[in-house]
Amino acid sequence: MSDEIANHLDGERLELPRSPRPETTWRLDIEEVSMKGLGVASIPALVGPQREPKNFEFHVRKAVPGDVVDVEVERRRGDRIEARLEALVEPSSMRIEPRCKHFGRRELDGEGCGGCTFQSLSYRHQLAIKERSIKSAMREHDLDPGRVRPVRGCDEPWHYRNKMEFSFGDTADRDFALGMYPTGYKYEILNLDECHLQSEFTSDLIPRIREWAIEHGLEPYI
Repeated sequence: MSDEIANHLDGERLELPRSPRPETTWRLDIEEVSMKGLGVASIPALVGPQREPKNFEFHVRKAVPGDVVDVEVERRRGDRIEARLEALVEPSSMRIEPRCKHFGRRELDGEGCGGCTFQSLSYRHQLAIKERSIKSAMREHDLDPGRVRPVRGCDEPWHYRNKMEFSFGDTADRDFALGMYPTGYKYEILNLDECHLQSEFTSDLIPRIREWAIEHGLEPYI
């Protein structure tokens, strides 16, 4: 990993010898979230000896607005940078403790379930961000955002889904698994011991089915 740290917290345009490269580390101030639930930070820069003006947009899994984070670049597509969170330097005031043990970074053991995106963001701020996103989409289509009524939240924002798909397969260690694919993964399953999106009955049922299948020597169909 490169020791290059770019600190963009003072709002000034950075002078960079080159565009961000994979495995370099950057310190970012997360400004907003994308429609896919990724934390977004923008870095205006002057790149190379020609001082070419660029505006790099970093997209960071499990980062929320107001966070100050250290990230490692995974890939770059034009001016869009995909990065993973390495360290939470200063947590946002919008952050809360996730309810589910499986919510978190996919690089950590037992975390990274792809079922939830915003469990670390307070429900009040989730609603505000969704309302802002709708208004922004309307502006882009020359529609009056003032027509958007305030978002009405749920009395109880848990156990609300009536359908989820859980998969049989193998863990990263090739053990029998029943659960969800970690975010961005296609070939390994994260074993679920709980889920707060489906009913409490379903949450209790998942590990019991896994134990029953292992007890009877069943193999996942792959």
